[in-house]
Amino acid sequence: MEKDRQEELYKFISIDKLELDKENPRISKKDRNKDDYDILKGMWKSFSLEDLIISIDQNGFIPAEPLMVVKKDDENDKYIVVEGNRRLSAVMLLTDRIYRSDSFFSDKLSPYKIQEIKELPCYIFDKKEDIENALAVRHISGIKKWEAKEKAEFAIRLYKKENNIKNVTKIIGSKTNTIGALIYSYFWLEYLIESEENKRNDLENLFENKFSLLNLALGQSNIKIFLNINDKWDTIDYNVRKYKKGSKEYDNMLYLCLWLSDYRIISDSRQITGGKTNPVSLSAILADNEATNYLKIRTDANSELPNLLVEAYNRIAVDSNLVVRFEESYNKINQLMYIYKDKKNNLSDKTIEEINRYCDNIKNIVSTNS
Repeated sequence: MEKDRQEELYKFISIDKLELDKENPRISKKDRNKDDYDILKGMWKSFSLEDLIISIDQNGFIPAEPLMVVKKDDENDKYIVVEGNRRLSAVMLLTDRIYRSDSFFSDKLSPYKIQEIKELPCYIFDKKEDIENALAVRHISGIKKWEAKEKAEFAIRLYKKENNIKNVTKIIGSKTNTIGALIYSYFWLEYLIESEENKRNDLENLFENKFSLLNLALGQSNIKIFLNINDKWDTIDYNVRKYKKGSKEYDNMLYLCLWLSDYRIISDSRQITGGKTNPVSLSAILADNEATNYLKIRTDANSELPNLLVEAYNRIAVDSNLVVRFEESYNKINQLMYIYKDKKNNLSDKTIEEINRYCDNIKNIVSTNS
């Protein structure tokens, strides 16, 4: 009986009976209501299909890793590919001659010969939920990891079923902080994209291409305070839509997302976190009211200033550390005056010229700020 069950679960299925899973995290959200052609274009652009096509062209389809499928609800002879959409996409492009004459695909596919693949090996499951545990280990905690946005979409699907972050983390086998930040980031971006029509392009760019930056930002304590996130990720309220336009939470999250989406402000993840070798960071700026307000004002004015992050950082209020630095600098100036006064005859003309230049700079600074 067990043997019969195994044979039922594993079999070769005709390609024309297999369909891409439009809810798959690898498929861009904006493409999910489109046809296979647009989905395949998106997959080509985002997920290096050509590497897989080269492998299939040279070696054929290796059946050692079957697709994972479920029966389509309304059509008994059709199957949805839950795991293996990238492989199915590559096979579709290599076997269907219609793509050879297409303006987008013709040049890309011309180096590769038409494949005569008719069927693909598949494991058949009763429902999607039966596959999800395996996918969680494989793509979130395992060796074939998804990008942050893909992880978030998968975690969201589980969260909507479980409605409990702890249960989701148990299924996925990952830390609550990691999964909580992913889900929170996703809910906020989804909400803002729907609400901010004039800023939709910037927000969609962050969602599709730089989602990991928002997830990284939510791990910084200063940024969490800026966003008024006070609870732990296992107790936080994930209903972000309760925050309306004009609320501190909504406006600050919108600012954060716009800063992260703008390459002129954030072009590197280190500009979010900072550190000893790179103190200029969004995290440091958002810990200071004056610097934060400056960044907001310049953002509202659609500033073209290329060093906006540095300009904002330079407005951080004076603290005790800066006073110490000033005292150190003052002592060095006194030493410089001593050298100039008592050792002038031993100095070269070039050194004297440099000292005079430094003194002129100090005079200019004092006169400008007096």
